[in-house]
Amino acid sequence: MINFEVFKVMTFATLSFAIAWAWLPLLYRYLRTHKLGKQIRDEWYAPIFAKLHKDKAGTPTMGGILIWATTLGIALGAYYLSVFIPNDFFTRLNFLTRSQVFLPLGALIVSALIGACDDYLNIRKIGPIGGGLRMRHRLFLYTAIALVGAWWFYSKLGWDILHVPFVLE
Repeated sequence: MINFEVFKVMTFATLSFAIAWAWLPLLYRYLRTHKLGKQIRDEWYAPIFAKLHKDKAGTPTMGGILIWATTLGIALGAYYLSVFIPNDFFTRLNFLTRSQVFLPLGALIVSALIGACDDYLNIRKIGPIGGGLRMRHRLFLYTAIALVGAWWFYSKLGWDILHVPFVLE
């Protein structure tokens, strides 16, 4: 007999894959049509990099939208199904009722917005040397997200130890 939680995870994973696979051609066509492609930095700044990557110029970027929009859509879809069709099955499918979900979902959304902003700046050749956000700024922002996550685990969820599966027992 399969556990309902395993069923739920496998169902959402399969559904995520199917939905992402289905709307990938639409996203790709949109990105190509609107010329939202990769910009290679000028040769004077990094001549070897520019030479090695010149074939990537124009490759559609912002593909992270495929992942975070699908994930967010499924999460909100499961929530609204449980609200509008309040039977036991749809209520059990809703995972937004658990406080543990808000941290990874929030980190996903904030990280996705940073990535989308960086990609957009890169496409428009805005930023230092026309390449989007500087690496140190991205690292600072992602470190801030990690620190908020660590604080959340410590203060909101009561975790005060580090557990590495299969290493620390």
